[in-house]
Amino acid sequence: MQHWILADEIQNPYVDVQNKQYMRTEMVNSLKQLRDKISRIDSQPELWFRGQSDSEWILVPSIGRKMYAVSDYRGKPIYPHSLSFPNDLAYHQGAVIYPNPYNLIKKYRDSLVREGIVNSDMDMPQFIELAQHYGLPTPLLDWTVNLDVALYFAISGYKPATQKQPALYCLNPKAISQSNAEEKTTLKTWVNRLNDITIGNEQRTGKIAVPAWPVSSKEDNPRVHIQEGRFTLSGLDPLVTLDTYRTGYVPVTLFKYTMSPKCVSEVKSHLKNINCTQEYLFPESGNFESKKSKIAQKYAREIFNTMNKEIHDKYKKMWQETPLEEKGTPMYEIAKYKELSVDEYVNSIKRIIH
Repeated sequence: MQHWILADEIQNPYVDVQNKQYMRTEMVNSLKQLRDKISRIDSQPELWFRGQSDSEWILVPSIGRKMYAVSDYRGKPIYPHSLSFPNDLAYHQGAVIYPNPYNLIKKYRDSLVREGIVNSDMDMPQFIELAQHYGLPTPLLDWTVNLDVALYFAISGYKPATQKQPALYCLNPKAISQSNAEEKTTLKTWVNRLNDITIGNEQRTGKIAVPAWPVSSKEDNPRVHIQEGRFTLSGLDPLVTLDTYRTGYVPVTLFKYTMSPKCVSEVKSHLKNINCTQEYLFPESGNFESKKSKIAQKYAREIFNTMNKEIHDKYKKMWQETPLEEKGTPMYEIAKYKELSVDEYVNSIKRIIH
């Protein structure tokens, strides 16, 4: 069953999913409280964890984190500008463009084949897993069945001065599999379907909403093995994420626990006591594998930046060639002109539209 994006979801991809009970969010004030809550989650045969150093981030894969606003809510062209992630995306009502994932990954692969880092007969699904290992933008999100590993990633970048709170996500992968059986996405089907519907270097959000899907990983990779890694694969639109997907027939599948400073301090002490460190979690650090990773990331930056520049230049030209009276205005500029917050302006538009 495909879930077609509703009008208000197009206007605001970051819908309030908690009202639909798809994701439950809670604050925890101690490591014990966190463990107690996790122990009460019904998930068989396993529960997946993901730690993030900023609770405001949503679960968008790396391939969908660079996006451009190119029109206003009326469809009128605006000067293309990069949307900060995630806040700007929550309020932008017009067209959003991002690099074509299929072409992006294909160019990564071709570059690494020329460097001798990967074999020329490696297919796209295989390469996507390797690209994730090297830290390249992909449609995959890393998870783990090891709570301590997830806690490490949650607090490793924590800086009290920023006042940002780490978060731990707990996912019941079996519930996704049962609820969305007809929407199952594998790496192979993702590649085939994306290749069928995309042309050129760009992709537009707001197509068919298919949620992320748990996929298997190859544990012969030392990092994946030690970190007890798992993956979820984005659907065709990276904005349709596990924490924003809205539907009436899915039970509580995702739990988000935001950690207080006291909880973070206790987690740090715990991880230090069990020697859960970067050196342990990344066994390839400092050897030949690390050199290959650096080469891969260098090519990824070059390709990603080139594709983004092409997208920006294309829509900049379109905007320049549009008559003044037909040009749109970015939402934050309109809100500023009306002396409203972006939230207030968005709500006023929704009242007019509906």
